[in-house]
Amino acid sequence: MAGTDQLLFDRRCRLTIATPSDDPTNFKDVKTQVVEIDGGVTDQVGRVGQRVQFKVTRTLKKEPNTSEITVSNFNSHSRASLQKRGVKVLLEAGYKDTGVNRYFAGDVRSVDHIRADGDWESKFRLGDGQRAWNYARVKESFAPGTQRADVVKKIGSLIGVDLGNLIDRAGQIEGVYEQGFTAFGSAVRVFDQVIK
Repeated sequence: MAGTDQLLFDRRCRLTIATPSDDPTNFKDVKTQVVEIDGGVTDQVGRVGQRVQFKVTRTLKKEPNTSEITVSNFNSHSRASLQKRGVKVLLEAGYKDTGVNRYFAGDVRSVDHIRADGDWESKFRLGDGQRAWNYARVKESFAPGTQRADVVKKIGSLIGVDLGNLIDRAGQIEGVYEQGFTAFGSAVRVFDQVIK
């Protein structure tokens, strides 16, 4: 059995939590908190006892992928800051020898703080691109002769999701909107319509 100063299989985990400023229009004052379990059961500032547990669910469906992450022993100030809207989380995990890789990045759907056996456990429920999925709106008009690929890229960028290899393959999307195109309403619904 490993001692308390060594993690099982030399696993590593880094959780970066970005909380928005009090002014929703201010994108410069985003506060970032990092929980890093690295080498022992301490985080980057030496607090003992923080643990990170996670489960990621991926799907090929159009709905956002999801994750549940549980972190133990946030202090009261950190727990309070997580109750704001617009909190984003980046989960990276790996091993001592290979380093950490990105496992999940998403928007917090909900976070619950539960007292369990003397510890505080903060349970995050996340969805990748969840806020854009729920709230992104589009109100765009495209002139006659607009390439379909340009419409796909524009609406995709409004949703705020990574377009992946779509940018590289945009030239393979053929056709133009001869009469122009008007996009109005839920950006996800319009994007789905354009892709079809």
